[in-house]
Amino acid sequence: MPIKVTCPKCGGVLHAPDDSAGKRGRCPTCQTVLTIPTQSPPPSGEHMPAHGLGQPSPVGVGGGGSGGLAQTPGGGFRPGLVETTGVAPAPGRNLPPPGVEARPAPGTYTFQEPEPRPGPSPRLPPPAAPTMPAKPRVPEPNRQTLAPPTADDEPQDRQVRGWKRVRRGLGLIRFATLFAFLAPVACAGLIAYEQYGSPLPTQPGLLPIPSVDLAQEIRIAVVAVPVLLSVLCTLLGRLSMARAPRASLARGLLQCSALATIFAIAGLVIAGFPMAVEFSEGTTPTDWMPAETQAGVFQRFGLTAGLVLSILAECWFLAAVSKIGAALHHRPTASRSGGLLILGGLLLLVASIAAVGYQEYLGTIEQWWNQYAQEHWEKVGVHQPIARVGAVVVIGFFVAVLYLRMVGAGCRATRDWFERNAPA
Repeated sequence: MPIKVTCPKCGGVLHAPDDSAGKRGRCPTCQTVLTIPTQSPPPSGEHMPAHGLGQPSPVGVGGGGSGGLAQTPGGGFRPGLVETTGVAPAPGRNLPPPGVEARPAPGTYTFQEPEPRPGPSPRLPPPAAPTMPAKPRVPEPNRQTLAPPTADDEPQDRQVRGWKRVRRGLGLIRFATLFAFLAPVACAGLIAYEQYGSPLPTQPGLLPIPSVDLAQEIRIAVVAVPVLLSVLCTLLGRLSMARAPRASLARGLLQCSALATIFAIAGLVIAGFPMAVEFSEGTTPTDWMPAETQAGVFQRFGLTAGLVLSILAECWFLAAVSKIGAALHHRPTASRSGGLLILGGLLLLVASIAAVGYQEYLGTIEQWWNQYAQEHWEKVGVHQPIARVGAVVVIGFFVAVLYLRMVGAGCRATRDWFERNAPA
């Protein structure tokens, strides 16, 4: 049975197929979108008569032929049509006369699906930003909790022996630094004793050299003995540290430093050998590195080799100590040795510039000295020797303090390693 649908706008009565209940279509007369009910509305005889011309229905649905709700005898409301008697049709509309239902010819009109209205697409929420997994927090390395890297193929007992040699070598280097600083201090004390105290004895010396008296032997011994002890402790200490474990990361540098120290000492021995020969023959050397003689050539070669190799050995040693501090996770050792290496490089650069400048501008420097500084230096008078040695002592004290702090930090680093790794 077809479903009867009344257009609320034009009042036309349409018939829809049974299977179109609940769907939507357009009125063929006024193109109004209609919703097809599930059941056909009751016949017009059961409708409630209209209340009056132009008055709205009791439920507030507009009259004038528009669809609304009709009251039933039981007091309820159901969908239906309202009578449109006496209502003037709207201009421009071809409406049927009152009381006559407008039935379209069969097959003339069909329902059309409503076309979608153009409009803005629904706004979707923005996609959530991808979340990265939380990065785990890694604790900062601590030298009390981290052990130095160890070689897999190096046994533990060999590492213990190697670090013991390193600690022993650092102890010898500490004594060498103290002896090296003792030499200018002893020289300054001897000069002050001679100047402000009693003179040294001038009787014949203990050595069988007629030209050298006891006072000269004392002056030589005051400087030579601490220097020789310092050189001996330096050599033994670097030879001991050259047998460091592979885990120190500095064995190659330490071996090169020890080898350069040996050759530097040999060069200095070669430079001083002609003078030792003259002393043994009972004569006093009168010329240092004489030109055009074989002794002078040996002295110049030995002195140059000794100075160059000494500087090279010291640079290698400082670099090795810095690597030991890094291997043991001991920051003071690494930073102090690195600072000394930088300071030594700057001093070497200044000394090189000064030497070149002295050779190039010797006349200008002498003129400046005679004009501005000679007068003030002469006022020092008899205190000139003690002033020179005092300046050397001050510089030596500064260098010795830096060196001892570095060596002390290395000793503490090795002691900490033994506390963590040495067997009980």
